[in-house]
Amino acid sequence: MHEQPDLFVAPTYDVSSVLDGAFQGRCICLIGCSRKKTARKKSARDLYVSDRFRAALSLAERYCDHTFVVSAKHGLLKLDETIPPYDVSINHLSESSIHAWASSVVDRLEDAAPNGGQLLLLMENRYSNPISAEIELRSSNLEPLAPLRNVEERFIADWHEQALAYMNRVEHLQRLYEEIERLRSRRGTFLLSELAGQELPDKGLYIFIDQSEINRWHQSGRIVRIGTHAVSAGSRSLLRTRLRNHLGNQDGSGNHRGSIFRLHVGASLMARNSYEMHADQWGNSDEANASTRASEAWLEKKVSDYLAKLEVVVVHIDDEASKDSLRAKAERQLIALLTENWLPLERPSQNWLGRYSDREAVVRSGIWNVMEVAKTYYPEAEGSVPHLINLMQTEHGSA
Repeated sequence: MHEQPDLFVAPTYDVSSVLDGAFQGRCICLIGCSRKKTARKKSARDLYVSDRFRAALSLAERYCDHTFVVSAKHGLLKLDETIPPYDVSINHLSESSIHAWASSVVDRLEDAAPNGGQLLLLMENRYSNPISAEIELRSSNLEPLAPLRNVEERFIADWHEQALAYMNRVEHLQRLYEEIERLRSRRGTFLLSELAGQELPDKGLYIFIDQSEINRWHQSGRIVRIGTHAVSAGSRSLLRTRLRNHLGNQDGSGNHRGSIFRLHVGASLMARNSYEMHADQWGNSDEANASTRASEAWLEKKVSDYLAKLEVVVVHIDDEASKDSLRAKAERQLIALLTENWLPLERPSQNWLGRYSDREAVVRSGIWNVMEVAKTYYPEAEGSVPHLINLMQTEHGSA
């Protein structure tokens, strides 16, 4: 007997297109009230207890300048306003009453935010539409944004959960960059070209940063690859060996058949510059003969030149080789952090070499990884950013 698919699984929403703009500059958030309430008089913050309301409140309070609740009975409420439970929906109001209700909401909004700004409406259409219409009628300097306009009511709670997960990722990525900058200021990072002079642990996670790229916060240096080594049971590969495989040799030669990173970079260089080489030759055999390798030497040199300029951050994680090792978990977690649900937190520049990759995962994600891309990030699990920062600060000192 085959199980029937769950017809009510929420779709994945492109929350990034809304949230990346909504939280820039002044932002006022209006949260729709909920049917689920406590049985006693409470502040607006605590009266409404639905999962959707709690998720929206968490999102708004962390990222908006001002947050209000919109109630069918009371209009615009400050979070600390105390009210008794009630049972009124906007569906209970006449058309003229709805117009008067929306007018009173906008009156209070304009008093609270006389300079206007972005107005994020986290509520159902029956609440947001009258407010948006009233603002348009007045030519107000408030700019309403209603991201739930095309979301079915049964999935609104899911939209909020996805939005909160996205903003959690943004917050964790910012913390990771701050930690990298702390390490950088203490010479705790290095260029891959400087590998030979580095003291490295035998085992660890590595992060590649392209200094020619701009990160989410308009600073030089964007993370472009996450990697580790020795995750197959019994493997004895060392971190230095893995990084050397990526870099190549001192004379600029290298072997892209021993480094998937080199393979991807070389293929992208061919595509961008229309180099004359059969695409199926590059990386087609682990047993390429000497003549084949000699014909590829010039491209291997260009790959080495590109990789040598990348900045490297190493996280020391000494554990047994296993697909369930902490190193493997951390690699998966950071790739997911950057790319979950095909909603990358950062966009590559128009000149980024990876745009020419023949791997869809590289082009869509903006990083040089293919495996584990777009998977779920677990912010409280092993390998998450807070966990890794703790390891990094223990290794390098927290001062």
